[in-house]
Amino acid sequence: MPVRVSEDEYYNAFTSKAVLANPALSERLTQIQDADLDNFRLDALDIRDGHIPGGIISDFSVVFQPGDTRTLEKWAQAEGNRKSPFKNYRLLSMGYPKTADGTRVLVIEQTWSKDQSHSIFHRAVFFSLPTIELVPRRTMNPNKAIQTFGIFVVLLAFAIRSCSNVSDIPNLFATETPTPTNTFTPSPTFTPSPTPTQTQTPSPTPAPTGINVEEQSDGSTLFIDYDNKYQLMLPEDWVVIPFKRDAFTETVNKLAKDNPQLAAAAQAFKDIAPDVFRLVAINKNPKYVKNTFASNLNVTAYADNLLATMPLEFVSGALEEQFMKSGIKVLTSGVNVIENSHGVDVEFIDTEQNASGSKIVQRVLVFQTNDRLIMIAFTTLPQFSKDIFAEADVIGESIELLK
Repeated sequence: MPVRVSEDEYYNAFTSKAVLANPALSERLTQIQDADLDNFRLDALDIRDGHIPGGIISDFSVVFQPGDTRTLEKWAQAEGNRKSPFKNYRLLSMGYPKTADGTRVLVIEQTWSKDQSHSIFHRAVFFSLPTIELVPRRTMNPNKAIQTFGIFVVLLAFAIRSCSNVSDIPNLFATETPTPTNTFTPSPTFTPSPTPTQTQTPSPTPAPTGINVEEQSDGSTLFIDYDNKYQLMLPEDWVVIPFKRDAFTETVNKLAKDNPQLAAAAQAFKDIAPDVFRLVAINKNPKYVKNTFASNLNVTAYADNLLATMPLEFVSGALEEQFMKSGIKVLTSGVNVIENSHGVDVEFIDTEQNASGSKIVQRVLVFQTNDRLIMIAFTTLPQFSKDIFAEADVIGESIELLK
């Protein structure tokens, strides 16, 4: 529930069903009624059922502090000094990622105890906005052209019911990266939740669900994910590995006729869980096959409203940080964008790690649909990375969101 003090939505909020049913929300609205509107720009309250444990509200606030010239490093120090007296205070992470336009920001994650059974998770994002004081040209004195800075602070506070140690608080952007197996198809970051098939309203012509693979006349393959509302195009050298057993066997037999090594590589995917992976494909070009390893890609969909709506550069920055925490070497830096022909924001991260004694590299593409974070992980050997990553960019360019 986004509200701006003294605006219509603020006064209407008091009579909303959610606020009338929860005194904690009414108290919060009352607390901010005297907020300085020059600084306090927005407050958004999480009013979903079960999201206010013990009267603790999860909220999102935007604060503007004009004239504050402190550097991001000074802000980081000030935040630590201000929060460190809190009971069981702990700094979870701190970094300085960049946005798509190159703006450097400060992202801090902290936690502390609210009471014996609740802990608070707090994420703050700081960035500065340069402004210029304009003076009429005929009277302007160069010494009076003053540059000021305002710090925007985006705060997210999440109430987490916890009777255990605060270190058990989940990281909202990523879970621990699983150890890769000898199939060389590690999940890029998350262990995604199963993506349920949307329940369609009965109608004479029901909307399609699930996934669909359509071979094109030029040898490419159109992949459509109806559940998560996107589609992409695979170049002709990519072979989709079916999830159904009969279709899988048929595909492997076809591959074996041309390249037994490729068929052996495909066997690594025979037990892939279709409720986790939306798509698995291998590159059939023998140039990119070594022994029983074939360059491959997998697509996963992670259901999380926060991940699907936060700025993508923040999500990829947190993803990159999680890679490094898991011992994976990150080869890229900053924000890396793929130019998409359909206006979809697509970013990528390149990584390197050892799996079963062999070095593998990945290019992980991330983009967002209405309520999902979608990740495409391209896995190959270092000597093939230039070509396979170029293919990844082509596929990223083809991503299109469906209505």
